[in-house]
Amino acid sequence: MMKIRLDLVPLALSLSLLGTGCGDDGSADTDADASTSSATETMQPGDGSSTLGNTSVAGGSSSTGSDVSGSTAGTGGTGSTESSADTTSAGETEGEELPEGYVNCGDLPDDGPTLAPEPLGPLGFPEAACSPRSNNDGSAYTCCSDDPASLDGTPLFSGANNGLGTWGLCVRTDDLPAGSGLPDPEAANCPIPCNPTWGEGEVTSVCGAGRSCCQTREIQPEDCIQDDDGTWRPATGNDLLNGDTNWAPDRHATHQDGGGQGCATFAGTSDIGNPLFSGCLQQLGVADQRGYCLALNAGQACPGAGEPNACDLINMGTIPPPR
Repeated sequence: MMKIRLDLVPLALSLSLLGTGCGDDGSADTDADASTSSATETMQPGDGSSTLGNTSVAGGSSSTGSDVSGSTAGTGGTGSTESSADTTSAGETEGEELPEGYVNCGDLPDDGPTLAPEPLGPLGFPEAACSPRSNNDGSAYTCCSDDPASLDGTPLFSGANNGLGTWGLCVRTDDLPAGSGLPDPEAANCPIPCNPTWGEGEVTSVCGAGRSCCQTREIQPEDCIQDDDGTWRPATGNDLLNGDTNWAPDRHATHQDGGGQGCATFAGTSDIGNPLFSGCLQQLGVADQRGYCLALNAGQACPGAGEPNACDLINMGTIPPPR
């Protein structure tokens, strides 16, 4: 299994994750090192209505279980946000218990690997996720979003809006070349997020020439939706808007922004008739749409690239469908 490294130690087999400049479109190129190594090597690393978690979406209006309008600056469609007094600067309520499979980056020892914690998952990245909504001020680690979703060119869950998402990886960003990652203070020097389902042209535009977009987490059977023809595929925000999923926090396994709080904060409203809110919901997805830009060496490929995902395995009869 390829193990992702960000410590920039020269290796016979390596890949780059963070570079030293920006592409023509303003997105940063990325370069860091990774390797394939033995298991003993230490890793440095339909009806138009739906219910959106605790957000009721129907008939052109919606209401959330929490008031977001008082803590949101929905100015000019930029999606910029301000924190309310009773939440952390990233939007997570103080003392909120982390979901199973999550880690608080602030709890990690400062002298750990660049990507933490171990163990690693099948794709070479840490199995444990972090929530960018967590407040990790003072920690050596930043919970860096791996979700490149955007609306009209504005990132929804990365960069300046890193704190709106629910999925990321703990990265010790000081290990990376200064100025080589994202420039936004909210995600300073975080790796560049990308979508593994993009075409080659879009990957090149965001990641840079010769770079690949490698998925950071496998999807699970619970992430799959069955179409009318019986085929299973990864769920998307369109399924929410079409009423085929409620996108509640526990509805799928790796879905972004379960419950839609991040999108409501981005838009400054939870009115489904608002184009910012509905547009953000449409861009939601599961783990097959999240990754980091990598520059692979000759002969290397992203771990798991070309292999069937959970939805494919359901269609093949290899694993059962979700209940």
